[in-house]
Amino acid sequence: MSVPIVTDDDLPALATAFPGLDFTDAECRAVLLANGKVDVQAAPGSGKTTLLAAKLYLLSRRWTSEREGICVISHTNTAANEIRHRLSATPEGVRLLSHPHFIGTIHGFINQFLALPRLRSDGGTVDVIDDEVFARKARSRARANWTVKAWADQKFNGNALIEKMHFSGPKCEVVSGIGFPSMQSKSGKVLRHIKRALAEEGVFRHMDMFAFAERAMSVMPRLPRLLARRFPVVMIDEMQDTSPSQTALLSAAFGDGSIVQRFGDINQRIFSDDDGDDDEAGATFPEAPTLPMSTSRRFGSDIADIVSKVQGTESPLVGKGPALAAPPTLLVYNGDTIGIVIERFGALVLDAFDDDTVAAGGHVRAICARRSGDSKEVPGRHVGDFCPPLVIDPTNPVPKASNAWRLLAEDAGMGLAPVELGSRVERTRRIVLLALREAEATIARDLREPWRLFRVLRDQEFDLRPLRRAMRDMVMDKNAGASKATRLGHVERLYSTLSPLMPNVTVNAFAALPVFADPGGDDGQSAPKALVRTCPVTVNDRTVNVTVDTVGMTKGETHLATLYLESVGHPSGRFDVAEALAKMTGRKTKPPKSLAAQMRYVYVGLSRPTRFLCLAIHGDRLNGDDLEALVNAGWCIQTVIDSDAPRRF
Repeated sequence: MSVPIVTDDDLPALATAFPGLDFTDAECRAVLLANGKVDVQAAPGSGKTTLLAAKLYLLSRRWTSEREGICVISHTNTAANEIRHRLSATPEGVRLLSHPHFIGTIHGFINQFLALPRLRSDGGTVDVIDDEVFARKARSRARANWTVKAWADQKFNGNALIEKMHFSGPKCEVVSGIGFPSMQSKSGKVLRHIKRALAEEGVFRHMDMFAFAERAMSVMPRLPRLLARRFPVVMIDEMQDTSPSQTALLSAAFGDGSIVQRFGDINQRIFSDDDGDDDEAGATFPEAPTLPMSTSRRFGSDIADIVSKVQGTESPLVGKGPALAAPPTLLVYNGDTIGIVIERFGALVLDAFDDDTVAAGGHVRAICARRSGDSKEVPGRHVGDFCPPLVIDPTNPVPKASNAWRLLAEDAGMGLAPVELGSRVERTRRIVLLALREAEATIARDLREPWRLFRVLRDQEFDLRPLRRAMRDMVMDKNAGASKATRLGHVERLYSTLSPLMPNVTVNAFAALPVFADPGGDDGQSAPKALVRTCPVTVNDRTVNVTVDTVGMTKGETHLATLYLESVGHPSGRFDVAEALAKMTGRKTKPPKSLAAQMRYVYVGLSRPTRFLCLAIHGDRLNGDDLEALVNAGWCIQTVIDSDAPRRF
């Protein structure tokens, strides 16, 4: 079929499909009407993902083929889910949620259409694609070999090199970072044998799939032509976070046969490949032809002006969102008061907003670029200095997203004030998927994303009502993992709803699955709070929940109020807030090359709030000239002292 052309005559349909949204802006219209190859450079809060969904809706109204589809690739599940949610609201849009179309992450696309078919054609099997699982197994086996153990112990990054072993290129060569032993050395031979042995058992890293994808195209050169025929239109969201190697692979996969439109913001490039694929020179977004979306509807002109001063490239932002509820504020703390910075921020939020606004206004976040580190500088180095429960011991890290009770131990403010249950629901859905996979239920064997599991269950007409009730109980129980008794109760309720999917699994075996393991406390003790992120702040019987997290975990969010906590960068050794203030005030500095990456984190963090922006800095790092310039620019400067009333400058 020929690809539909979107014209001016199609645009009025958006008023019905997306009520309350305005697509009349000239920049929005230009993107909607773009029918060829184009890159869209979009400002934070410009409605990029919503505009992409609107464009897909317009195409769906004219799409007639039952064999050719639109491929939508995002870097994160969050963006992909938002697109699906927008499309599901219209009958035409729903058509894009099933065959022959694809909406998912880059890893999901690579796995489904390239890597897994090739791997299975080569006789391989897949048990799990999980970096943590691979790291744990590889490290255990490698350190059981005395030669490898001696090599790893004498290198500062020996264990990391073991954990990051992956296949590379169409020949699936085993590689890792700088310092990985050669294939001629004894330790190198052992490590490569371990990597291939784990692959034979079906244990892979996510990066391995890209090697199998390259192998697929090498073995079958006509594959890109077939993919371009299957997907004549390709939309890529969050393009700035797609690494150079991933970009090259996507370009090779679709060749020149597909119309590719890419959406992103180069200033928000903070995610990169965990094995060092962060080559600034290799970044290929945006490329001509380029369309701008420079107007943000998230915040007004005050925050737009602040964010524009710390961005690296592109034109200044235009803010057409709501006005500030309070002046931008700088909290100045010292070593004795660093622990109450978040509390002081919460008090300022309660002072700026009434209860109804706090309840309905969205996220209130305290965010930091770094979660942990070993810098010897004065505290204020990472989020753990401000919120000790979030600090990570690099020698004994908390498992990520793999234990049910840790996943449910994050909402300490439940019962004190309204909390956002959306993420808690998603975590509970993930628990269900993990449990079915660990129980080796056939239905979950090849599924990696919870939403796919629930789609399959619906397609098979599985009665989801009992499962949803059991999940609701977990979501609403703030003490779900507090003791052995409460944990067992939830496990038994889940088992009663899932047992038809696991005919050979007893309730005792189900309760013994790793996902339901004791999170580390003795019976009767609360689950460890290593993942507790919610800090309830109460002033005069009014409460607001301040959620503490990293910038990376809140990317894409819109906040009512944001506190940006300073951190020290590596390898720059500079503190990001101090450097950002210098850029805001125009003070001349000599920034190292690595500071550009730190400023992108600041850019992302400062562009989250709609109505209140706050920064925190240690008093020893506050430059006097910056202080004077900020006061003259209308900033509120407050010291954090151990009293009910912060002192104003």
